[in-house]
Amino acid sequence: MTNDSFLVTFRTIAPEFAETSDATVLANLTIYQDFVSESYFGKFYERAVAFFVAHQMTLANIVTDDGPDGSYFNSGNVTMEKEGDLQRQYSSTSSTDSDDLLSKTYYGKMYLQLKRMCAPLGLTRIR
Repeated sequence: MTNDSFLVTFRTIAPEFAETSDATVLANLTIYQDFVSESYFGKFYERAVAFFVAHQMTLANIVTDDGPDGSYFNSGNVTMEKEGDLQRQYSSTSSTDSDDLLSKTYYGKMYLQLKRMCAPLGLTRIR
């Protein structure tokens, strides 16, 4: 993966960062690409890294706006919403669920979808 090809992929999937400099995007790439396994994602590696970097940059924007202790990070995902007499139900949060934070952004959800798509179907033993 070259920086130029990564930037093309990133700019395509994350248009909200169009005003962010290439240097800032590449700095985030340097920080976060080690969190994504090239052997696991194979031909989808560049796309997985782009989704993961966009997710982390989105979270950074949320922290800048709301602070790291904001309710956005402390509440579970909305599982039910009712409009008349406003009612919301949240899923419980678990600090052991590593995918919980990824499910907080669109980019994280796309990363998880790609991760599920690349998961091995099963192992068989050959004698």
